[in-house]
Amino acid sequence: MRLDKLVRRARSVIGVELDSVVKVVERRTLHKLLSIMDDDGHPLHTIIMDRRRKFSGRLLSQNYSTDRLRRSFVPRAIRLSNSSQRARKREEEDC
Repeated sequence: MRLDKLVRRARSVIGVELDSVVKVVERRTLHKLLSIMDDDGHPLHTIIMDRRRKFSGRLLSQNYSTDRLRRSFVPRAIRLSNSSQRARKREEEDC
């Protein structure tokens, strides 16, 4: 990916460790999802909170018929949130 190459070049020029583009996108997506879940007035709040399971706290993903919908913000954010929850649980079990 060209952006990753640019980040590596910038890292070597300035001498500071920089996050990859993928990590930045994941962090910002999770932050946006959490801010939507905290904001009762946000238009997506009820849609996302209705998908939350009470016992596990995971968000259920919906089956989408088109690739365009599958790649939109909500399904990607739900998959990312669920995968980060699994990673956190694994880290807690290891401690």
